[in-house]
Amino acid sequence: AAMATGCAEETSSTDVPPAGPTPVDDAGTDVPVADAGSPVLPPDDAGGSFDPTCGEASPWLTLPVRVLYLESEVSYLNAVVRPEELDGLFEEVNALWAQACIRFELESHEVSAALGRSLPRGELLEPGWNLVFIERFGLPAGGRYFHQLGTAVVSQLTLQGDPLPRTGMIVAHELGHALSLEHIEGENVETNLMQSGANGGTAMDLTPDQIEQARAQALTGDPF
Repeated sequence: AAMATGCAEETSSTDVPPAGPTPVDDAGTDVPVADAGSPVLPPDDAGGSFDPTCGEASPWLTLPVRVLYLESEVSYLNAVVRPEELDGLFEEVNALWAQACIRFELESHEVSAALGRSLPRGELLEPGWNLVFIERFGLPAGGRYFHQLGTAVVSQLTLQGDPLPRTGMIVAHELGHALSLEHIEGENVETNLMQSGANGGTAMDLTPDQIEQARAQALTGDPF
């Protein structure tokens, strides 16, 4: 089972899990396609935040991310809008993904209204990567990847209502699912970013195979 600040199982649903036996809503509308372009290299003046080992053999890939703060009639889903925290969040996420020479770049951020618990399909960036913030899940998890929408959903609070620790690591983990990486389990995986229920400061490594797989998905220009 996922830990309180870890990752729930991936899902093909388009709805945030309920806190109780509330019926599931279904928006069921098509997602319009916006022109987000293909992965590109960071600018030449990117500075010292990038690993100098990334170069001709493994060029930097920059992936656009749209951040949505969910607004819903379901009170526990209403996120607090905190755009001032996004620079620090992306810095932490990119520090973890630098080992793969992948950089996530904020495309835009906005408040998005949901229909009940259904995610806002029409406002998602496509092609591109999406990150939706909610107040909290109705289950013990800090993040969840919605495969059908190619969207990572991350809570701002734990199930108990406390501030979620290590949000950057959780976002990086969920974006790993968007790059086609599955949970990794077994011995000696406690430092892997994709460990099931990852929730600590030591979950930051990727294997060479994971890096190769994530980069292959990134080069498609679309989440898994």
